[in-house]
Amino acid sequence: MEQILNKYGIRSRILSVIAVLLIAMLGFAGVVLNDYWTEKVEMKKLDTLANFTPFVSQMVHELQKRERLISRLYRIKWGKPI
Repeated sequence: MEQILNKYGIRSRILSVIAVLLIAMLGFAGVVLNDYWTEKVEMKKLDTLANFTPFVSQMVHELQKRERLISRLYRIKWGKPI
């Protein structure tokens, strides 16, 4: 190992260390960027669901109103509760 290191000058050694550190830093930045991207995609799905929730709530409310109306009509016509 020492023979390999002695073959190159100090400038080459420093540049190789800097290159290795730069590659490691870019790899770490890629991992962090991937995490942020995944979180963004998940938040977009959650936002879509949150925007859909009021629609479902309103639909359930309207169905409940219709059910109460049908129940009242049934009681009026036949005089007995369901």
